[in-house]
Amino acid sequence: MPSLGPRTGALLVTLALAPLLLVHLGASALWDDEANTAIFAANVWKTGDTNAFDGTNIIAFRGGLELAGIKNRAYPPLQYFYAAPFVGLLGRNAFAARFPFVLAGLAGFFLWVWWMLREAPRALVVLTGVFTLGNVSLFLYLRQSRYYALAFALALAFVYLYLHRGRSRRDRVLLSLTGVALLACHYLTYGAGMVCLAVDYLAFERRRQRDSWRQVAAFLATQVVGLCVVVGVFFPFGRKVTPYVPVSWWHDKLLLFWWNLRDLNATECLWLPMLPLALGVAAVRRDRWLVRGALCLVLFAFVAAVLSPQPVGWATFADIRYMSTTLPLAIFLSARTVWLGFGLDRALSPLRGALALAVAAFLALTNVAHVWTERLIGGPGPGAVRSTLLAWLGELASPPPSAYAAASAWLDRSLPPGSNVFSLPDFSLYPLMFHAPRQHYMWQFSLQQRASYPMLQPFNFRFLELPEAIVGFGGEVGAAQGLVHQLERLGVHYEAMDLGVAGPDATRPELFWHRFTPPPDRRESTWIFRRVQR
Repeated sequence: MPSLGPRTGALLVTLALAPLLLVHLGASALWDDEANTAIFAANVWKTGDTNAFDGTNIIAFRGGLELAGIKNRAYPPLQYFYAAPFVGLLGRNAFAARFPFVLAGLAGFFLWVWWMLREAPRALVVLTGVFTLGNVSLFLYLRQSRYYALAFALALAFVYLYLHRGRSRRDRVLLSLTGVALLACHYLTYGAGMVCLAVDYLAFERRRQRDSWRQVAAFLATQVVGLCVVVGVFFPFGRKVTPYVPVSWWHDKLLLFWWNLRDLNATECLWLPMLPLALGVAAVRRDRWLVRGALCLVLFAFVAAVLSPQPVGWATFADIRYMSTTLPLAIFLSARTVWLGFGLDRALSPLRGALALAVAAFLALTNVAHVWTERLIGGPGPGAVRSTLLAWLGELASPPPSAYAAASAWLDRSLPPGSNVFSLPDFSLYPLMFHAPRQHYMWQFSLQQRASYPMLQPFNFRFLELPEAIVGFGGEVGAAQGLVHQLERLGVHYEAMDLGVAGPDATRPELFWHRFTPPPDRRESTWIFRRVQR
């Protein structure tokens, strides 16, 4: 774009990318974590606070793990307050819940493209574009009603302001405030990011631009105030996520650190051999930016492993969503390694340029290299060779049916408001609660918790009331049938109906959990068991 300014070029590229984030945005119902965000956002719009109880239902994952009373006081609040006006004004639907996060993703793209058009050579811009377009995981994360897109935009803004903080006092102030906003967005991302910032500054950045002690003190003071305000209210510590107790804490954390890196390859966010390649190219070409980037990525993966609540002994792969903020960095490492590896910084030879573009296209637009690597190092990836970009474009053109949407529509259509509903797996309650909020969603609390929640009706406590409908998704249909058999011993009766839609929805952004087409196996269908009179 030689005739266009960086701002105009960034705007055009962002507009070109917008359809990839907006097409059929509301076609599928929200999955469980998305529904959590959207329900709290709806309650924020009504009450001004992160209330879990809306007067009818309460969102109480794992028996109220995130609650203090009836308010969410465990998770940082920015995503809920940010989405609240959209859900409040546009209605209780999937598009309204996801749209604000798409806007954040587009803002992040605009900043990223504008920055590159201002400062990066054109060959590097083109290679970055190829690696970005082929990174389907990035686009999937940005389409979710979850903090991912906010963290993506804030992290890009934070890194930009960090590297340009010397231009003005305003940029230093914005750097500090962006850090606090990232804290209010996601604690783990903030913690890992701040460790990376400290190491990078001490090892590299202070040689390029050294800050005065007053400037460092002002930044740190702002972060401390932010920590006191945000964490002081939304306090995540002292809550047992699972009863898992590791045999060796360090073994678990080192294994999870490896999984964080390995599963970047499994989700096609980064071809893992690119990390040692980047360091090799950096050594030959004496490029400090590749060293800084690789160190930051590895360090982020380690700190994320240390801070993660994941019960490693019960898992075989990482909660890779905690690495989603590093995807621009993974793209930067891939593009810069190819750019320097083919010597495109020296002179743009047509042959070397074509070879670099071919390598980038092979790595970004197919998963052949990722699958080959996975066969050597393991991982939860799909294992099948494909162009994930083409598979995703096919999904965008013709989205698979949504089991959560079908079940919610059935509940609204077939049951009177206030009917008791239970569903399996347990997390499937929350998509139903968001999309069909007039029903009563049951059994989130044990009987021992009743004294702690005197404002709640009996249906919230296990087995105090009976369900009018039981929804079973996919592999949990058998468990739902077992529950039906137990209830029928009490003299109640249920009739079964098959909705004919595979469930639960496989729309999560992690590629090893995402399905681009419906499964052929009918055993993954969604069944509803409705109470009947005999």
